[in-house]
Amino acid sequence: TVSRRVTIQVHAHKVDTRCGDGVWVGTYKVAEPSPPQKLGDFAIQGWDNNGKTESYVEHLDVGNLLLVLVDIRGDSVCDMTRLYINVY
Repeated sequence: TVSRRVTIQVHAHKVDTRCGDGVWVGTYKVAEPSPPQKLGDFAIQGWDNNGKTESYVEHLDVGNLLLVLVDIRGDSVCDMTRLYINVY
């Protein structure tokens, strides 16, 4: 209900590292009617069970949305991904 500066922390890691070709994770700020603003992205390799964490500092106004996309590339069976998002 207030506009303020926030830290957005996005963590993703593969659930099964025995197969798959990895995933791509993208984070966007959506402030309609403008197009989404890309805050950042990262990739996780298929064998990486530690994953990756990225942090973004952004000003959010009332009504802004955060969009986090996970692209499993070509392997929907083996590229299951656990995703954690913290906003503080």
